[in-house]
Amino acid sequence: MARLSFLTPSLVFAAVTMAIDPDIKTTDNNGVSAESPKDGDSICNLYTVEKKVILNCSGVTVQEEPLENLDQNVNVLDISYIGLTRLSVFSKEHKLKNLLVLNASHNSINHFEEDSFRMFPNLEKLDLSFNSIEKLPNDVFMSMSDLRFLDLSNNKLISLPNKLPMTEWFDVSNNRISSIPETYSSVLYPQTVFLLGKNPFRCTCDLLWLKDLLSTRKYLLNFVINLDPKKFIPVCTSPEHLAGKPWDTVEDSEFKCIGLDENSFDSANEKASNKIQEEVKVTVSEIGPNWVILKWNGNSDDIGKVIEIKYHKFGENNDKKQVILPLSASGYRLRNLEVDAPYVICSTVMLGADSYSPGCEEIVTAKGPDKNLFSYMYEFVIRLFIDYSNHLIVLLILFITTLYIIQRKEVNKKDKM
Repeated sequence: MARLSFLTPSLVFAAVTMAIDPDIKTTDNNGVSAESPKDGDSICNLYTVEKKVILNCSGVTVQEEPLENLDQNVNVLDISYIGLTRLSVFSKEHKLKNLLVLNASHNSINHFEEDSFRMFPNLEKLDLSFNSIEKLPNDVFMSMSDLRFLDLSNNKLISLPNKLPMTEWFDVSNNRISSIPETYSSVLYPQTVFLLGKNPFRCTCDLLWLKDLLSTRKYLLNFVINLDPKKFIPVCTSPEHLAGKPWDTVEDSEFKCIGLDENSFDSANEKASNKIQEEVKVTVSEIGPNWVILKWNGNSDDIGKVIEIKYHKFGENNDKKQVILPLSASGYRLRNLEVDAPYVICSTVMLGADSYSPGCEEIVTAKGPDKNLFSYMYEFVIRLFIDYSNHLIVLLILFITTLYIIQRKEVNKKDKM
């Protein structure tokens, strides 16, 4: 497998770093050379780096008015270290359609509204690390369909966001998360790289699903540049006999089931979701070189229920495909997959406004058989026949019709003679 070219957080905001670096000189919008801001500056500085318009307000005492009237042309905005407590200072009268990178780290942000990010529809990189975030509104990030990098590390979160767009880098390390129910598998599976380390995890059987998932992603440590193992591999905080042990050094059998407590996420919605998972179990029954057969236990009583299947090649979140089928179908074959390639397949059962996710699964399609020249020629002819069968049938009909007409003409000619 080739070395993955994902950017680490140190590179995610490289453009911002370039603007802050005192040794770099850039130009403002008027093309005038200007030095990057030094310590003690009291105003924001506007720069252009590699055709990206950068507004650097890091460490500056920013009033609300400048943010309310932010220039629409800004592509990168750095508002770190400014003592910000909320993001509602941005005007909701107009969307910042050109903003691609927002660095709001190292502030005191502790409040979000449902539409806090709707003014950034095309945002690709968002850094909210080192704030005071304890809770996130439902679907708060879902308006940003292009989001690729999301950093929520070093906050006070006790749970994951309930929904996320598919990102390439999701960092929620060093928070206060002690448990993650399996119903959140649909949140984590689509994320190419997710970092959960440095959280006070309570290592019980409820987390075995997550331990298994992380073990399948462990190869990323060898393929992702500068991926910190301490942020990637969680460490147990409790129970006492596992405290301080990294997950990759603990056997599955040591994640024992114990009594429930206030951290068990025992909500009615999760009970319903667990019931769906018991009733509808989606499994991969067969894997071929370019196809996969999925099975689930649907029946004729599932009238009105549908199952949504989303799948994409691992690491290519933007190329997501979707199939919606009646639950009673009980199975489906995903076709036209790449040979010997990893895929993420997620399923969701929907009934009216309610939806429940039985979960996701990672598979690798089978390797194709070794072929000789005759095999390739045979496949080419068969594929050619399939692709142009309709045209061949039409030509055959025309040919037969033409022969019939010629024959009739000859018969009529003989009769006249």
